[in-house]
Amino acid sequence: MKGKVVLLGAGPGDPGLLTLRGRELLQAADTVVYDRLVSPELLELAPQARKIDVGKEQGRHPVPQEAINQILLEEAGKGGLVLRLKGGDPYLFGRGGEEAAYLEERGVSCREVPGVTSALAALASAGIPATYRGLSNSVHIITGHTRDNGALEIDFPALSRAGGTLIFLMAVSTMKAVTGGLLSAGMNPATPAAVVERGTCPGQRRITGTLATIGDLAEGVESPAILAVGEVCRLALGLAPLSGRTAVITRPAGRGADLAGALRQEGAGVFSLPCLELRPLVPGPLPLEGPGWLVLTSPESAARLFVLLEEQGLDARALGRMKLAVTGSGTGAELSRHGIRPDCWPEQWGGGALAQALLPRVKPEEPVWLLGASRLSPALPEALSAAGVSWKAIPLYETLPCCRPTEEVRSLLERGGADWVIFASGSAVEGFAAGFPELSPERFTAVCAGASAQAAAQTRGWRILPASSPSAADILDAIRP
Repeated sequence: MKGKVVLLGAGPGDPGLLTLRGRELLQAADTVVYDRLVSPELLELAPQARKIDVGKEQGRHPVPQEAINQILLEEAGKGGLVLRLKGGDPYLFGRGGEEAAYLEERGVSCREVPGVTSALAALASAGIPATYRGLSNSVHIITGHTRDNGALEIDFPALSRAGGTLIFLMAVSTMKAVTGGLLSAGMNPATPAAVVERGTCPGQRRITGTLATIGDLAEGVESPAILAVGEVCRLALGLAPLSGRTAVITRPAGRGADLAGALRQEGAGVFSLPCLELRPLVPGPLPLEGPGWLVLTSPESAARLFVLLEEQGLDARALGRMKLAVTGSGTGAELSRHGIRPDCWPEQWGGGALAQALLPRVKPEEPVWLLGASRLSPALPEALSAAGVSWKAIPLYETLPCCRPTEEVRSLLERGGADWVIFASGSAVEGFAAGFPELSPERFTAVCAGASAQAAAQTRGWRILPASSPSAADILDAIRP
């Protein structure tokens, strides 16, 4: 039996702009055939699927269109759901119509699920509305791609008379030919123009000028980028505080989603680069008889606690006689996911602040167990010992520095394209330093939450921006202009 093919628009690059229907399809797909500009985060939504890379680059097509058509046909012949994941919208200069026609001519069911087009999204993310009363009442989207003979098939005289906003896709290599064609057709050289490089993605850049100057100003711009011409290019509306800035998050895999979302909400581009691996430990029976205090020193320790309870056939009720303390809001939030509110929660993050809040509440007969990494920050244990409180550390996991950068992240850091690299521990600093032993400290600013991260960064001579805690709110407070 033949499967079915869905042409799915992946959007302009920001994984958050994928449609809800797109997410559902990725989670159900048997095969995903994807393009070069598709975010790796979208592919992670389909861990069950076979993935086939058919990406094309300017002037280099490792998999020709005819071969892509054949791949779709062959995969459909195996049955199941085949997703053709294409940047932007499949039917806007994406050759999606050709692929659909090819399949339907051969009896394969094919439909299209629209995606957000970069023609509008990249422009909007740079603060330029495609239309604006009194400036532009129409939008024209044109491909800057040339045919095999190298010629642009653009009616420049018609466009020069059309008015409104002209948006050219795939025009990086032909930009001067495009602007020259419009000038030759009589368009005013002083017409505002803009180029948006990597729109909605980390490293987004906006370059503004006029029709006469934009070609030279945008020299060196790389694909993907769009060229816009029209009066709306004078505007810069609704730009988020961190628009055009880029952050690299070094938290362990699966632990940076909240921070990444908060940064993107502020307009920043975000890359994930785990520099720390968490390896679970088996501590033996947990001290649940009570009374006493369980101190959870990190969100990971809270999550690991409930994994251990489940492995022993227990649930939150087993903690009934114990009191719980946490070092900060992130750990408290992890507890709240299990329906538990901590008994002690310091106003400020960190072991020292927790010690000040906890010591007045610990009774002489109540032991204290510190649950967390095998290497605990010394502030809390030292404060407890100084006060004569009996305590014992129970390691639930160990932290191992690691760093496996993708080529994209390595290139970003080496060319100085990252504004901030965010660290929440000294171990993460160690992992990053091992992954980039020759990276100049001038290439980035280290945002460090906690004394261990700051100390490790200082010994390496990095430029440091301290954050009062690793919470998303405090990281944003540290980096906002």
